[in-house]
Amino acid sequence: MKIKEVILQSQNLDAQRSFYADRLGLPLIESWHHALALQCGETKLIFWDAPGDTFDGQYHFAFHIALSRFEEGLEWARTN
Repeated sequence: MKIKEVILQSQNLDAQRSFYADRLGLPLIESWHHALALQCGETKLIFWDAPGDTFDGQYHFAFHIALSRFEEGLEWARTN
């Protein structure tokens, strides 16, 4: 199974951009005032601005990469 696109809400798009694009180095492929999209391997990771105070921010999103292969996994996420 391949996941082509994941869409998550966020109350702080700048924090998402800072972590995923700046810190992890994932390519930022699109950015709007209400959303941003990053490429992670073959998957497009999209964060939408959460509507008002209805979103409590309770997500768990994880990449499972063996510690011994972290650098290899990170490079794959950045370039595929």
